[in-house]
Amino acid sequence: FGLPLTERRRVNFASHDPVLARELFLRDGLASGEVDARAAFIAHNRAVLEAAVAEESKRRRHGLLREADELAQWYAHRIPEAVVDAVGLDAWHRKLDPELRRGLLWSLGDVLATPASAREEFPEYWLLGSQRLPLTYHFEPGSADDGVSVDVPLALLNALPDARADWLVPGVIEERLAELIRSLPKSLRRHVVPAPDFARAFLETDPDETQALLPQLAAFLAARGGVSIDADAFDPEALPVHLRLRIRLLDEHHAVIAEGRDLEALRKEYGARAQAAFATVMASGHAQAGVRRFEFERIAEEIVSDSGLKAYPALVDVGDAADLRVFETVAQASTAHPGGVMRLLRIALGDALRRAARQLPLTPKVALAYTAIAGPEALRADLVEAALREIAWTAAGDVRTRRAFDALVGGVQRDLFARAVERLAPVEAALTAYAHVAPRLSPPVMGYGRASFDDLKSQLRTLVRPGFAETLPIARLVAIARYVRAMGVRVDRLLLDARRDQDKMLRILPFVEVLDAWRGGGFDADAVEALRWQIEELRVAVFAPELGVPDGVSEKRVTRFIAANDPSRAEVVPVEATAAGEPRTGGVSDAMQSRLAALAKPSQR
Repeated sequence: FGLPLTERRRVNFASHDPVLARELFLRDGLASGEVDARAAFIAHNRAVLEAAVAEESKRRRHGLLREADELAQWYAHRIPEAVVDAVGLDAWHRKLDPELRRGLLWSLGDVLATPASAREEFPEYWLLGSQRLPLTYHFEPGSADDGVSVDVPLALLNALPDARADWLVPGVIEERLAELIRSLPKSLRRHVVPAPDFARAFLETDPDETQALLPQLAAFLAARGGVSIDADAFDPEALPVHLRLRIRLLDEHHAVIAEGRDLEALRKEYGARAQAAFATVMASGHAQAGVRRFEFERIAEEIVSDSGLKAYPALVDVGDAADLRVFETVAQASTAHPGGVMRLLRIALGDALRRAARQLPLTPKVALAYTAIAGPEALRADLVEAALREIAWTAAGDVRTRRAFDALVGGVQRDLFARAVERLAPVEAALTAYAHVAPRLSPPVMGYGRASFDDLKSQLRTLVRPGFAETLPIARLVAIARYVRAMGVRVDRLLLDARRDQDKMLRILPFVEVLDAWRGGGFDADAVEALRWQIEELRVAVFAPELGVPDGVSEKRVTRFIAANDPSRAEVVPVEATAAGEPRTGGVSDAMQSRLAALAKPSQR
């Protein structure tokens, strides 16, 4: 008949058994959406069927679709019995009244056995400016793409708010919250069970989804559970994979260049490329390299592209000039901008800075003392730079107009020299004490008090070192002189009784070990700095209390500070000497105990 073999079989089969042919046509062709027909409703209903399958992925449940026989019956009530194949369907559909044609269109409710989820529970995309970031849902435990995925163009990687990934989508947030609560250590978790009830209660408080999730959840659970809970107590990595957002990073051709569930890790690896891509998109008419004079009438705090994407311009210090760049977040711009303004200030005030440095009244004794450290010219430059930062740094973050910049230049010129001289006074006191102590830090005879003298040398190197006059605040500079004078008192007593000095030193060393560990372990910088100065005050209290220390300085207080900031070191306790003079340690490392044992050997006289 001039027809393909498949067509001849279909015609022959329909002629042979029209009832069975119609049954197969409705169930295996129309109900499955696989029929090859031209009628417009076929494509529409196929899309509805795909949406119903996607609903199962969103809700992570199989069996939500109606059975094929039910869908076939739906068609059977609307399509004449004489229609048993695609050819007949198209012929009948062409003559059909438009109103009856619309009656052949499925809704999601026709295909699903249960009501569909609300659209806002499982959105199709996230908005970033006017950019749509597509969301997809996949239900296949164990697969790499199980759960919720978002497509993020490379240029928008850094602009994606951190909190967005925390909150996932409304349809699964309650489950995510319950699992986060279950990830708490048992000692905390037992106060907030059952987890699903606390998760629902938290959502009923209408938390702020533009802010980080974990701090809000921790505060809520602490209040309801009556126990202190910190955001760090949760373990997001322990959550099932489908409760952690999967990010697909796309290049400019929409090809996937990376994917993962750790936003911070993706930014660490691709953040620089993302910044460059973002700048390419946003920087036209705004970015400028090699700026050496503040000639901008105004640097906008925020710019908006034609696509509605926001960016934040800021000056950036690049060493010998400043660049005007655009950033993805306010925080990035706010961090960079003061440094860029300061660079332009240094260029504008070059002569004034050099003149102030030359005029600083360094005494010959102070200049000589610093010669062994970095040189008097370096000291002058440090003092002037510190004065500049004290005067201008805070204000620099707000400078975005030429008028404001010129006003800041005038203020620095007016106050710079006086501020540098003010800082010079405590530096001179510290260096005077240094000049007195430094020559005395060698044993009078070989081996006498060697460990103590080594400890003193190490301490002095950390107190009076290159740049200390620039980096330390004035209040701390004032204290430096007292710390160094206390070292002089210690030397006097060390020369009289080396063993007693060692016993006192053993009380300090466990704290020094913790400080060294914190410095080498990426610990919180503020806590490291606080511990450093507590140890210096403790040294004064132990070796030269007559010079005065702040109220409350004690080994117990330092121990409590360490335990509060680093629970893993909660067992650190001061080292005490026994009546026999042997050291007794508690809570210090094996390495430190070996060190203490060596130091405790009687000194040679």
